[in-house]
Amino acid sequence: MSTNFALFNLFDVLGGPVRVGRACGVSSAAAASWKRRGSIPARYWLHIITMPEAAAAGVDAGRLTYLHATPDGAAGRALPDVTAHAPP
Repeated sequence: MSTNFALFNLFDVLGGPVRVGRACGVSSAAAASWKRRGSIPARYWLHIITMPEAAAAGVDAGRLTYLHATPDGAAGRALPDVTAHAPP
C-alpha cells in the first residue's frame, strides 16, 4: 500500500464506515462522521489497529498518530519511518 494517503482514505482501506463502526462498537453514522471530520477519537484507535484490514495495510498506532497530528491528515505526504525512533 502506498504511504501517501489522507485520513479519509483510511476508511476505504478498512472497508468503509460500516466495517469501522462495527469494529469500534459504534454506529456506521458515527464512523461516517469521523471520516467527514477527519478525526477518529483516540479511544477507538486500538479497535482500528487490531482490524485485520489495518494489519494487512500496515496501519498501526504510529500511522494513526501521524495522520491525526498533521493539519490536513497527511494528504499527499509520505509517512515517515516512525519505527526508527521507537525505544529498544
